[in-house]
Amino acid sequence: MGFHVGSTNENGVLLIGYDSPTGKAPTMMLAGIGPWNENKAQNVDAVVWEAAANHAQIRIRNLITGQWVPKNPVRVSWVAVWQ
Repeated sequence: MGFHVGSTNENGVLLIGYDSPTGKAPTMMLAGIGPWNENKAQNVDAVVWEAAANHAQIRIRNLITGQWVPKNPVRVSWVAVWQ
């Protein structure tokens, strides 16, 4: 479980690093948006694009246009489960 403050790249990707307790990728991972610029978090969604043993790629999507957001500061809360 964690909270990440960072910036997406031009394709809406945010890279989050973590330590796996099993040395493997998580069995399940969820991510959610924290406060967004101009308080518009209801218009974006966090998508877990890849979850590996030591990092995850989270992509941020604009729910109105369906496009990945361009480079933008973002806060993401996440939780991962390992078996």
